[in-house]
Amino acid sequence: MHEELNLGFWTGVLARKEANWRATWASNKMLGPVVYLNDVVPYKHILRAARLRASLPICWGATDCVDEPTGTCAGKHESCQQHATTCFLCKAEKE
Repeated sequence: MHEELNLGFWTGVLARKEANWRATWASNKMLGPVVYLNDVVPYKHILRAARLRASLPICWGATDCVDEPTGTCAGKHESCQQHATTCFLCKAEKE
């Protein structure tokens, strides 16, 4: 129950942060990416950590992906459809 509340809370926070960024900064070519990294990405990482703590699967295709995995990449890591061919764990294992 506690993990479900935690996930719901962080999902809501992330949704509000992304909506605020889209409404205010998305069209700004200079500051938009910087504000996104500072104001949105940290909450994506918090949500991913909360999902891991709740033993829920996460996409390993990108470090800030919050989509639920739909399959696996070529290296058999869980990934969403968008990151099925760009898994960062596979890239790290090759180096």
